[in-house]
Amino acid sequence: MQTDTELQTRNEEPDRQFVQYLFFKADTAWRRLPEEERAQGRREFAGVIGRSEEIATYSYSTLGLKSDADLMLWRVASSLDVLQDSLALLLKTGLGRYLTVSHSLFGMTRPSVYTKRRTPQEQARGLMFRTELGPNEGMVFPRNPPDVASFWMKNTPLPLDIIFIGEDGRIMNIAANTVPYSLDSVSAVGLTSAVLEIPGGRAAELGIEPGDAVEW
Repeated sequence: MQTDTELQTRNEEPDRQFVQYLFFKADTAWRRLPEEERAQGRREFAGVIGRSEEIATYSYSTLGLKSDADLMLWRVASSLDVLQDSLALLLKTGLGRYLTVSHSLFGMTRPSVYTKRRTPQEQARGLMFRTELGPNEGMVFPRNPPDVASFWMKNTPLPLDIIFIGEDGRIMNIAANTVPYSLDSVSAVGLTSAVLEIPGGRAAELGIEPGDAVEW
């Protein structure tokens, strides 16, 4: 499904993110350093983390929880190289020179089935060309700024329930069981803060009606 303004789309690989769990063990010599030197080392370590706009980092103390680790960093990035380069910088800081990586675990994530599309082109593609959609799958389209949303079903082989959510977070109207491949527009009855697409008929099955509050 796409908006009335047809946009050129292309096949794209699903977004992916690399997740790393880094565990560090501090050398006992670290605790014998003067407090001022340790404070400077911590600032340098935090500065490397803060300067990296390509990595989301969350830190946790594991003191008393693991005998071979004192600190854990949970890091998320779109590139393995970025993670490795950042680790090298961390280990060069005043704190990092006293740390040993005791465990390094990697994983990879894919987008949720309820995906918030980030660009107009991605939003335009929506659920086009999808031939399967589970009963609890769908897609959310935030509208910022709010507008009177209008959609059609070009290149969309599955019937959908298109749920239009108003500025107050409540459902304004539902276009139920839209006709696959139809070029007829279905529109919101007012300014729309978001649109939710789910399998056709699912709204009725779940008792979803205009006036219901929606959170995402």
